[in-house]
Amino acid sequence: MKIKNIVITLFSILILTVSGLSAEEAKYPEEQSHIGTVVLIKDTAKYIYMKLDENGKEVWIAAQDLKVAVGDKVAYTGGVLMKDFKSKALNMTFDYILLISRIKVLNEDSLKSDQSITDDDQQKQLPVMKKIVSAPVRGEIKKAEGGMSIEEIFSERDKFRGKEVVLRGRAMKIINNILGMTWVTLQDGTGMAPDNKIIAVTMESVNLGDVLTARGILQTNVNIGQGYSYKVLIDEVKFTK
Repeated sequence: MKIKNIVITLFSILILTVSGLSAEEAKYPEEQSHIGTVVLIKDTAKYIYMKLDENGKEVWIAAQDLKVAVGDKVAYTGGVLMKDFKSKALNMTFDYILLISRIKVLNEDSLKSDQSITDDDQQKQLPVMKKIVSAPVRGEIKKAEGGMSIEEIFSERDKFRGKEVVLRGRAMKIINNILGMTWVTLQDGTGMAPDNKIIAVTMESVNLGDVLTARGILQTNVNIGQGYSYKVLIDEVKFTK
């Protein structure tokens, strides 16, 4: 799935702060569990769309593989905020909707115990890798053959916009299963903050801390709405070690 198509036809994205990404990578609000009552359900083959009542506030969310009914209370943490999201399956456009990957239906016992969503057995496989990884220092990671450094990509981003680039870097943060894609933050020890890291969007699975060669299409000035944007993004990435 191409980033430019996502931005143009699917969503404006705002990644929430479960992994503590910097402002240049994404914006996250506080990590906390939200609880709402399901007042409307629209089911499709891929997602179940739910309108929630959160203390009088109407919130639309979408999740996968969830058995839920109108009147149920659900708790969720994190998510991807999308603006002007058009669901082709529903032939419906949402002004704002959250794509949720950490969610559970609450029962009476969990409501009484005020159990954290991250303590639930259902949440053992979190979509965000939280292992702490040391950032590489300059010279630690050699450029791939025919590749570029992060510093070079930023400085020559206009020249290489829409073209294939090759970058070798360490996987510093990973967010899995956002619209079926994995968002990998790479660093190679070059560049000055905040231009010392790049997000690579892929369909592949990778391990946190691995040093990988990413090959993909460079996108620049990706506007994700709400005043948030990426200077650079590498899309359609294929990884090798």
